Amino acid sequence: VLKVFFDYCVTMGWTDRNPLAGIEPARPDQAKPKLLLNAGELLELLENCQRPDERIACALGMNTGLRSNDIIRLTIFDASLASGTIQTEIRKTRKFDVKPITMELHRELTDWLETYAKLAGLPGRGHLPNDWLLLPAMSVTPFRTELLQPKPTTVLKHPWRLVQRPLERMGYPTKGEGFHTLRRSSARALFESLRESGEGRDHALMICKDFLNHASVTQTEHYLGLNAER
Repeated sequence: VLKVFFDYCVTMGWTDRNPLAGIEPARPDQAKPKLLLNAGELLELLENCQRPDERIACALGMNTGLRSNDIIRLTIFDASLASGTIQTEIRKTRKFDVKPITMELHRELTDWLETYAKLAGLPGRGHLPNDWLLLPAMSVTPFRTELLQPKPTTVLKHPWRLVQRPLERMGYPTKGEGFHTLRRSSARALFESLRESGEGRDHALMICKDFLNHASVTQTEHYLGLNAER
């Protein structure tokens, strides 16, 4: 940045030379390995969720592979327990997608919707309006974190905190971690499960590519950290 600035100064005639000329740019730091949880650790993460919104956020992340930007905009209508699907527009690619609701996610959603209705003062999940956000922002009473009050039409800010808190309880570093940790970990667990069941490597990668809504298998291979392994 400074080199470009001084080049501009030379061009404008404010100085006759660039004091940074001849200085080689520093080499970038090596990228730190991303946190990758195995299947058992993903289940343990759920058990370390102390708030119901933390648990459903983690359950949605690891069962759908959706990004946080897509999860926080899901409505109750989008998650249909009757049809067993979650429909969403992938905001990064502007493509419409339909995800299956796994049996585990079905159980988590049922519990969450009952809790959601109770927190909102409604008789049951059948009374939740379809246009309410599935994972809304919450107001928390100071020093009483168990007293949550949903804001059904307010988009959640800082959604990664719902993942970082249970990660911290497990003793993991949380800087830079969030829903991508769940995406990457669950996709890798899916890949390994497919391989163990006898699926070929390329076919397993294709399934994970669709799970992650990637444009190419190469992108999926890099995202799952399989390049060096190959």
